[in-house]
Parts: sequence; C-alpha cells; structure tokens
Amino acid sequence: MVFSLINTGSFCWIWMVYDCGQSFKRIPKENIHRVSLGFAYTVDSLYRGEFFRKVNVSDYQKLYKITLPSGEYYYEAVITCSCDGDTCLNGGFPGGRFGMIYDFLNFYVEDQKTTIIKTIFK
Repeated sequence: MVFSLINTGSFCWIWMVYDCGQSFKRIPKENIHRVSLGFAYTVDSLYRGEFFRKVNVSDYQKLYKITLPSGEYYYEAVITCSCDGDTCLNGGFPGGRFGMIYDFLNFYVEDQKTTIIKTIFK
C-alpha cells in the first residue's frame, strides 16, 4: 500500500493506493482488504495502541482528510485476508482467514510538501 500525505498547512489529504506486489502472490488481490491506518506521536504510543487519529479505511475509498501539523509521526497500517480454506494461512497471514498483518514506521510532515510513504507488508 502506498499513501501520500499532501500537507496544505491546515490539514492533510491522505491518498491510499493498495498494491499487493510480490508479497502475496498466492492470494487474489480482491481478497486482501485494508483494515485501519493509525497515527501516533511516539513509538511508545504506537506500541501501546494509543493513537491520536485512527482512520477506518475502506477498499472502496482512497482519499481521506486528517489534520496533521508539521512534525514527526508514526503510523500503523493493517490489512487482512478473506480467502476460504488455508489460502490466507499459506499466503502469510497469521491465523488464516481474517488474520491481520501490520506495518509501522515513522515519517515526517513538512508544510506545503507531499510526503509519500510506501508500506511493505511481509
């Protein structure tokens, strides 16, 4: 998944594009779903699940609007698999069907600049 943060000074537009790429060759693209995208101020807050903003993302909506002043943040992106049988488990999703895979990292937001973040789910 790739998401871009376009900071206009007062708020950010988040543009999310999912690309399963090489990570999930055995799972059909339509069976991998976005679950959530959370933002935290510190890595400790991220670890404890204390997000100042959490977006319930959808497979059908790609553009979201949030407020993020300039600074350093951490994100957590979550995806899940909805295949029947052992396809999800064999594809790398823990627990099989509806198992979730997380990606997290820090990023910086600067005024009037676009920040592009590429999440890599493994």
